[in-house]
Amino acid sequence: MKFYISIHDAAPDNLNEIENIIHSLQNLYGINKICILVIPGLDWNHHQINKLKSWQIKGIEIAAHGWVHKAENIKTLYHKIHSLILSANCAEHLSKKRADVCKIIKKSYDWFIKNGFQKPILYVPPGWALGKIKFEENVSIVLDLSDIDVCSFSRRDSDDTCREGVVNRCYVKSHTSDISSAPR
Repeated sequence: MKFYISIHDAAPDNLNEIENIIHSLQNLYGINKICILVIPGLDWNHHQINKLKSWQIKGIEIAAHGWVHKAENIKTLYHKIHSLILSANCAEHLSKKRADVCKIIKKSYDWFIKNGFQKPILYVPPGWALGKIKFEENVSIVLDLSDIDVCSFSRRDSDDTCREGVVNRCYVKSHTSDISSAPR
């Protein structure tokens, strides 16, 4: 059986623990398809960024996981319940307008490019909650990306195909540009 493991909530203060998890997965279990979900809007220093980049160079996928991983305003009853039961206030997209969700995704993408990472191909919203972007929508128009898939699934197979499940993920497969003209 092949596994694809995602390690959520990579932050400046937990990289040593994540490094231990990576070591265990690779050396004890032979699992090498690993994705680190990074919270880019935190206070990262050059040493920490270089550690993430070294993992990426070694074949570990590095993905954006929101911006700050914290909901600033919880405006709806659904968001309040989601926060209490599922997300512990990390679903930063849920009470935002569609254009604001797009801006978070774009800002996260830009952080990786600005810091010299390979172009990210994956965006995983915190709390598995993408917000007001529906899966049926053409997200390439929303984000002004040339190629993006939005899937609802819980895992990615070894051949990178989407399988139905419960997790919202955006796969960004190419370049991004200004989203100021994105539909609202």
